Amino acid sequence: SRTHYLSPRAFWRLSVSGRRAIAEADAESYWLSRIAPAYYTILPFATAIFVEPSVLWRRHDDASFGFSRIRQDAESGLGARLLKTDWSAWGFSPYIGVQLTHNDSNIPLYEFDRTRYEFGVTRLY
Repeated sequence: SRTHYLSPRAFWRLSVSGRRAIAEADAESYWLSRIAPAYYTILPFATAIFVEPSVLWRRHDDASFGFSRIRQDAESGLGARLLKTDWSAWGFSPYIGVQLTHNDSNIPLYEFDRTRYEFGVTRLY
């Protein structure tokens, strides 16, 4: 992760990550890479917003039973959180968020669109 402060009220962050998952079955083992730029800024009324688009690639090691192809996915997402920074309990502030995800796969069974709503607390601000 790399963070660059634009001002005392805003920053952008670039996250680049990779992962290797190893399972007993090669069809369940995979390589994954993800890139996610993000932007945070303070808004009026003691609120802030954090927006993070992302792209993820996953490639499995072998074809699973019943499929003749090795699974490959490309996932795009967009997450946004609205934080209330003047409400705090033990250093945590509440947020509401939404995460939109679209997954393309070379095996149609694994293609999906998902919308997830979040309510939680964070120390990000």
